[in-house]
Amino acid sequence: MFHSLEGRKWGSSDGAVSDRMRRMKPHWILLAAALGAGEVAVGDDLRIGLIGLDTSHVIAFTKVLNDPAQPGHVAGGRVVAAFKGGSPDVESSRTRVDDYTHQLQADFGVRICDTIGELCGQVDAVMLESVDGRPHLWQAIPVILAGKPLFIDKPMAGSLGDVLAIFDLAARHGVPVFSASSLRYGRHTQAVRQGAIGNVRRAETTSPYHVEPKHPDLFWYGIHGVESLFTVMGRGCVSVTRGTTADGLVEVTGAWEGGRIGIYRESKGYGGRAEGDHGAMDVGSYDGYAPLVAEVMGFFRTGIAPVAPEETVELFAFMEAADESKRRDGAPVALREIYERYGHQPKEGAELVSVRRIWDQAPHCAFTDLIRFRDEWICTFREGQGHVSPDGAIRVIGSKDGVDWASLARLTSEEADLRDPKLSIGPDGRLLLVAAAALHPPGPVRHQTMTWSSADGRVWEAPVPVGDPDHWLWRLTWHQGEAYGVGYRTAGGSGTRLYRSANGKFFGCLVSDLFSAGEGNEASLAFAPDGTGVCLLRRDGQPGSGQIGVAGPPYCEWQWKDLGVKIGGPKLLRLPDGRYVAGVRLYDGGARTSLAWVDPAAGTIEEFLRLPSGGDTSYPGLVWRDGLLWVSYYASHEGRTAIYLARVKLPPREPGDGGIAFVAPRGFRDDAGSYGSLLVSADGRRVSSASEWAARRREIRVAWDEFLGEWPPLLEAPRFEVLATAAREGLCQQRVRVPIAPDRAEEGWLLKPPGEGPFPAVLVPYYEPETSAGLNPANALRDFGYQLARRGFVTLSIGSPGGDARQPDPGRTDWQPLSFLGYVAANCLSALAGLPEVDAARIGVVGHSYGGKWALFAAALDARFACCVVSDPGIVWDESRPNVNYWEPWYLGREAGTTRRPGIVSEDNPRTGAYRRLVESGHDLHEVLALLAPRPFLVSGGAEDPPERWRALHRLVEVNEVLGFRRRVGYTHREGHAPTEESNDQIYAFLSWALQPCG
Repeated sequence: MFHSLEGRKWGSSDGAVSDRMRRMKPHWILLAAALGAGEVAVGDDLRIGLIGLDTSHVIAFTKVLNDPAQPGHVAGGRVVAAFKGGSPDVESSRTRVDDYTHQLQADFGVRICDTIGELCGQVDAVMLESVDGRPHLWQAIPVILAGKPLFIDKPMAGSLGDVLAIFDLAARHGVPVFSASSLRYGRHTQAVRQGAIGNVRRAETTSPYHVEPKHPDLFWYGIHGVESLFTVMGRGCVSVTRGTTADGLVEVTGAWEGGRIGIYRESKGYGGRAEGDHGAMDVGSYDGYAPLVAEVMGFFRTGIAPVAPEETVELFAFMEAADESKRRDGAPVALREIYERYGHQPKEGAELVSVRRIWDQAPHCAFTDLIRFRDEWICTFREGQGHVSPDGAIRVIGSKDGVDWASLARLTSEEADLRDPKLSIGPDGRLLLVAAAALHPPGPVRHQTMTWSSADGRVWEAPVPVGDPDHWLWRLTWHQGEAYGVGYRTAGGSGTRLYRSANGKFFGCLVSDLFSAGEGNEASLAFAPDGTGVCLLRRDGQPGSGQIGVAGPPYCEWQWKDLGVKIGGPKLLRLPDGRYVAGVRLYDGGARTSLAWVDPAAGTIEEFLRLPSGGDTSYPGLVWRDGLLWVSYYASHEGRTAIYLARVKLPPREPGDGGIAFVAPRGFRDDAGSYGSLLVSADGRRVSSASEWAARRREIRVAWDEFLGEWPPLLEAPRFEVLATAAREGLCQQRVRVPIAPDRAEEGWLLKPPGEGPFPAVLVPYYEPETSAGLNPANALRDFGYQLARRGFVTLSIGSPGGDARQPDPGRTDWQPLSFLGYVAANCLSALAGLPEVDAARIGVVGHSYGGKWALFAAALDARFACCVVSDPGIVWDESRPNVNYWEPWYLGREAGTTRRPGIVSEDNPRTGAYRRLVESGHDLHEVLALLAPRPFLVSGGAEDPPERWRALHRLVEVNEVLGFRRRVGYTHREGHAPTEESNDQIYAFLSWALQPCG
């Protein structure tokens, strides 16, 4: 079929603001009349204006911009005009403004304007530099009304109220504004911001601490260190406490969400250190003004602020809270209180955490994709002379931290222009690259899709032609061990086909006419755990609006909805919480690369973040990792078409808003199978109220206690014995001994996030505690205790009593081991609840497989557990599955005087113990599940808990509805028994929702 490719050569080489505005004096409105239209900028250089000539920054910035010989020179703009300004009641302003004004005139020929309105008529953008923050609001107003992009040097204003007023006015007039200290752009500080050490758990920064009586203490000079602190910590500060060090220096401690800690400390110099998930790094250094000026120029060109207004607002609230804490003799002050003073409600929108150019070493670099492969970031894209040129080659670059990138390989062809490379990981664990070869004429074929395979991203096997000639198979998505991709016709008319492959080398056409209502083009697929397939499709021609398609297995029948907007280069990703996010080029209101929410059911796409981009731009790659969305894309907004990497923090999904965790698998929504209703009591009465359920619940519990053996009294106030303590990546790690039963104790690992709490806590039982604590590399994806501690939970990892899961000793012949394990967990809960840093009302339990059975019975038999998550334990009887083995004597099959062989129930190896009696009397585990209501419960299902398990969960949902609760029962599914990164992300998201405080 591919004879047209014979003889062709392929190769690779290494390679409340509004209230404040209403109170303003009306004379500011009159300033609009004084604003001249100005002259149009000549050439490529932007004309820059300065306001406030009483700081050395005006000289330093002008040198960097106007003098090509200056080290760190930033091209693209020149300072051409200035407004003198000055504050007579601030000595450092009054005594310096004339000298700096004269120097700007004499050395750089800068024109001095009499009014800010006159200045705005002469420039394209403005840098507000007044050393005094108090007049910044009034100086910003005419600039904003003139529609000029505005950078405001530190401090942005003399109060948080003025900061809010500036942002409010700018938003209402659509004018871009941002503010920052040069300390934000220290090299190591930015590396941490870009993700070099992962999520930052603790940071300390220092800077000199000079005060000016007319400003809050930190505003004047401490702001530099606070800016460094917020650069590495990001948003999320909850409260601030101000104190002093042992030698009497100022120390301000911020408590961030998730138990993270950020500290600003007075010092003679600039510095600090940040500790993250993947190591530690020095931060806070001063590395000159040029990096800040470069960011300002990029901001002027794109109109996109490199620092979100919400982050700047929080930074100023932090500093005002520090002053309030000082007035209260060091008492903690919540930022919420500071916001309430100004009638401000912080926004929970997406946050552009960082963005950086990562490659520009070819005339035209474009069409990206991104993947995380074997602890390394891999990005691929096309290099060529232009957007369309015959010399296209595929570049593959890699990075361990997302900051420093190096070339890994360059794939070339003498016979074709290689275009649009896309990455995926095949079922064999190898990296798979798919791209189109635009074959050089003459020849009967214009395009042929090819795939390359590699074990490390550096050495690539020879390409394999796939799909049909002249059908561009644009991107692959793997689902249940098979690759799916949409190919669109590139010659002889329009048409799209859905292809499928088991190995990424041989593709069959699954649907020959996937979309027929127009010119289908590039497409991206995503699959939900219940098997639903979603397709985001670009459509060309007229109408040229994008499409969203939905289909269930076997994906032969698709339902399409029109998005009503033109899109390009689509990448669709389903997040662990069930939301669909897309990276696309949008054409309405100017070309740009954007992130958007996609609702397949409603057929809508909603832009929520425009990335710094413009001109020739699009083709993003998306990866969800460490709670952030990583985005590769290309753009030409800075002149040269280059590759960029952005990291975006998404707002949390509102709990209970229909996320996939609370949706029944396809085909099982109203199916309870053979599981009888739990809302009928033993005497046949129907339960229809919460009070009636309380009696029915007691009835179920008493019945099961008769089978399992009733618990003895719980231990009174058990306490941990700490055997060893160590610091571990910002966490406190303790080897502890915990009482589990009278005269019995077991060792485990207690992990605590930094801070005083109180934190939510999670008990994590497993065969041995090292796996759950992340100390067993062989079971990396079972490290629930460690991962949750990183996310702000106190966790206790425990193992089988006595060290052998198959030989538990309850100490009583009438007590089943699985009930004994629940009793052990209950005593561990009591010990956790006794810790001062733990909120006793927010303790959950999570376990995988054996640990999942343990967690299920713990939470069912002790209502103090606030929630329960089980990972593929088998939640009902199933004698066809050897791992759903409740019949074993170490679970429910214990029987005095009987020794049962391990293995599936059979005629010569029959049921024993409580399990036999339960099965013979018609009981099943859905009764145990009912004891969990109305607490949140998630089943992370795999091989042992496939989608049909929802039949049992359906009965639990009915109980919750009688109690007045919806969306309390969650189910997700993966292939196989072992946890995956996605299934774990869903677990962590669920626990964060279930155990974190509301509001």
